[in-house]
Order: sequence, then C-alpha cells, then structure tokens
Amino acid sequence: MSLTETLQLVTSELTAKTLLLQDINDTITVVADALLLVNIGLVVGGAALCIVLFYFCSRKPNDSRLRDFKHDKVKRIVTERRRLASVASRRLQQPQEQQ
Repeated sequence: MSLTETLQLVTSELTAKTLLLQDINDTITVVADALLLVNIGLVVGGAALCIVLFYFCSRKPNDSRLRDFKHDKVKRIVTERRRLASVASRRLQQPQEQQ
C-alpha cells in the first residue's frame, strides 16, 4: 500500500467519523432545543397556574365574610323558630279565649 492510498484511507475514515460526529452533534442540538422548549413550557405553565391560583384564592371569601354568612344563617333560623313559636303560642291561646 502506497503512502497516497494510506492517506486516502485515513482521510475517508476521518471523513466518516466527522460525519458521524456531526450527526451526533445535530441530534444533541435537537434534544437540547426540545428540552429548552419543555423548560419554557413548564415555566409558562407554572406561571399560569400561579396566576389562576392567586385569582381563585383572592376570590375565596375571607373569614369575616364566612363568619357573617354563618351568623346570618343562624339569625334566619332563630327568627323562623321564633315566628313558629309565636304562631303556635297564638293557636294555643285561641281555644282558651273561646271558652
């Protein structure tokens, strides 16, 4: 084998390995770009989730509103019971007045 043939063989092997390394580099670049997009998507999704949670948490009734709601409910129940007791008391008194 002559020196020229040896150099051509080495050159072709180096060219093949260079092409293989370029393919590997391209694959790594594509994977890196995909991971970057996933990372950006996760950051945007996390930010959107934070905004949604903040919106819904800010709309949640605070303790005083909840306490007022419960107080109003109890007040309505007490008022209704008093009204029913008054009606029952009047009905009980009516037969006594008729006698």
